[in-house]
Formats: sequence, C-alpha cells, structure tokens
Amino acid sequence: MIKMNKSRSLAASVVLAACVIAGAGTLTVHADTPGDPVIVTGPEGKRVNDRAESIAKCPQGTRVVGGGYNVTRSAYQNSPRIALVNILGNHPLDDGSGWKITAYDGDVVAYAMCAQP
Repeated sequence: MIKMNKSRSLAASVVLAACVIAGAGTLTVHADTPGDPVIVTGPEGKRVNDRAESIAKCPQGTRVVGGGYNVTRSAYQNSPRIALVNILGNHPLDDGSGWKITAYDGDVVAYAMCAQP
C-alpha cells in the first residue's frame, strides 16, 4: 500500500481532477520528489456497437492509486434533449496496473494516477 499524508493526498486528487478537465497526457504531479505520483491517460475509447472502453496503463514500476475518466463525445450531442452517457465501469484493473472506463452511448478517455509501491 502507498502511504500519503492527507494534504499531499488532497493535492494529488485536485491535480488529477484538473488533468481530467484539461485533457492532459502523462505528467508529473510533484516534480520535487522522486517517486511521486504521475498521471497517465489512455487512448480515446470510441463507440463500437454503442460501447466504448479506454484503459490508462501505469508506467513500469508503478501501481495505480486513483483514476477517473472524461467523456469526449455523447451519442446524443446533436439531439435537442440532454445528452446522457451511461458509465458501465470505472475502476482500477484487477492487477493494479492501470484504470479502466467502460461506457455506453459515449466516447471516453481513462486517467490513472500511478505511484511507486
């Protein structure tokens, strides 16, 4: 298990949220200390048969400590009604090597926050 103090954990979570909103690629969260968390993005998952999936993989030697997603396009964005995307799964990979998002009726991108164990 990776230990972080509360203020550092909060700061890392805020940075993760900002990166998701900004659509960032791979970046270092805290460049001042070796081994600090990094945030990586998966490829954009495009809808195939109305389902999309994206997986953000952690760099070698790191494990996932958090993650999330961004909806890049809704199947209903040109419709006059509110566009909805159904999130079917938003979770770490079983082996701890990244984060996976699965959605219905939308294109998505996964984000993973990774740190050394």
